[in-house]
Amino acid sequence: KLGKGMTMTVTDMTQSNTTNAGGVYGDGAFTAGTGNIQFSTGGKYLAKATIGSGTLNFIGNSNIGSLNYSAVTGTINIADNITVSVGSDFSGIGILTGGESAQLHLSGNANAVFNKAIDYKGKISADSGALSFMSTTGFSELTLDGASATFYDKADIGLVSVKDGSSLFKLDAGIDTLNITGSGSVKFNSTAALNKMDVGAGTVVFAKDASLKTGGSVGGVLDLGVNTLTVGSGNLVLNDNSRLKLTISRDATDVDGNVQSTGYGKIVMSSGSKLDIRSNVLMDLNVDYGLHTAKDGSVFRLVSGDRTGEFVFENNRYSLVKADCDAGTGMCYRL
Repeated sequence: KLGKGMTMTVTDMTQSNTTNAGGVYGDGAFTAGTGNIQFSTGGKYLAKATIGSGTLNFIGNSNIGSLNYSAVTGTINIADNITVSVGSDFSGIGILTGGESAQLHLSGNANAVFNKAIDYKGKISADSGALSFMSTTGFSELTLDGASATFYDKADIGLVSVKDGSSLFKLDAGIDTLNITGSGSVKFNSTAALNKMDVGAGTVVFAKDASLKTGGSVGGVLDLGVNTLTVGSGNLVLNDNSRLKLTISRDATDVDGNVQSTGYGKIVMSSGSKLDIRSNVLMDLNVDYGLHTAKDGSVFRLVSGDRTGEFVFENNRYSLVKADCDAGTGMCYRL
């Protein structure tokens, strides 16, 4: 037990009994040096721990007030079936590794930068702060209450659950299940491949073409911009009072107003899937300045495939009326 004001610095530590590992706890501070430190608080509280250039290897459940990287080569490793909880502050730049059943719970101000996290396979949850992932990642679960997480490289995550926080994926992302349970937001700046998506009152933004394998639901905002969302199977439900945001860019037509295959947002429902538009669903359409339309208007197919229901559209800047589609099913509009 470390008393208040005490600091214990260890270069290397091995525990012969990792099943019932000894614990370091108390109101003091623990500093891991350059070696491999097999560490645990024994489920008790430790005020502060600092990782040097070595590895702080958690082999027992641990509860730490403040956890900090002091060197970019420092590593936090969490063994399978181990939970590490950080109560007040998690900061610095370092490496994260861990097994599929490892758990890192950050209930305080989480502002760490993971310069390498490709070898972490477990779960991460954060209540507040801003986490940054600089390398390719591939772990099982990310839960954000009020925190944010930015992924600067490719990401492959089983479950992304956001309440009132936010997540930004700058490169390609593969997500098995995306849940936005509150007013939070998730943005994909590159290609996104999702299996299922459920958006509560929040917002999901696709800045590139995206695919949704088995459908889902939207209660808040689905923002496609000029991009295509392709749904593979099942239903995509736009719930009561939700919003679909689309953009028709100036590149969506040629100089004669002939509609091109790209340059405007649309939903493509594959065979066997259906778009279910519930009550008072707003189509929020933005039209770029400089768009050329035909003399009698240009017809855009904004939904392809099977669907039920109709959108609400309100805009005094231009006329958008329902039109017959030339071939196939869907929803076409004359602009």
